[in-house]
Amino acid sequence: MEKKIKYKSIVNKNDFRKLLSKLTSRKLIGIDTETTSVDAVNTELVGISLAIPGLSTAYYIPLKHYGCKQLESNFVLNSLKPVLESKNCIKVGYNIKFDYIVLYRRGITLENIHDVQVMDYLLYPNEVKRDLNSVSLRHLGIGKSSLKDILKAVKKETKKKEVTMKDVSLDVATSYAAHDAFLTLELYPVLLEKLKKEIYWNFMKIIERPLNSYFG
Repeated sequence: MEKKIKYKSIVNKNDFRKLLSKLTSRKLIGIDTETTSVDAVNTELVGISLAIPGLSTAYYIPLKHYGCKQLESNFVLNSLKPVLESKNCIKVGYNIKFDYIVLYRRGITLENIHDVQVMDYLLYPNEVKRDLNSVSLRHLGIGKSSLKDILKAVKKETKKKEVTMKDVSLDVATSYAAHDAFLTLELYPVLLEKLKKEIYWNFMKIIERPLNSYFG
């Protein structure tokens, strides 16, 4: 059964400080970045989503959306830097190398990162579909909305020839982005437990079973 989760936009300093206080002492958080393209080196950072274990709310911090109130990018990034660079806190993401590059080019080096895409690959190397929607459906039975469909709807509504995440309304962007961070956080313990069992089983096959042949 899917958890009931709320999605909150962080657009003022008071809410941002409250979020920071929640993040500071955590040992695990889910993170996702929203950008204008899949080119991690040259893309624009449009927003950052975060999810925290045990909370019923996931968060989205818009940075470069059109037509909405938002905090200044440097203020947000400088404030998040200690948390994101902490080696004591695991940062979980999907294809997190992308987020790593995006943030690194803005002065933040993500530390202690775990990637649910890689974890899924280790468990199911022959699976063809490895997008977040497929991975989430495979392990959690929870799907997600498609960014392609969201941008298509925005393009139709605005009549623009080209649209990016910057054109997506804050409400839609928040639900989409924060849900992604939430999914990665939910996937992590499930995949970790499966990996531990798989690795232990391989250990049994390599070590214990051959030993049994000597003592049997």
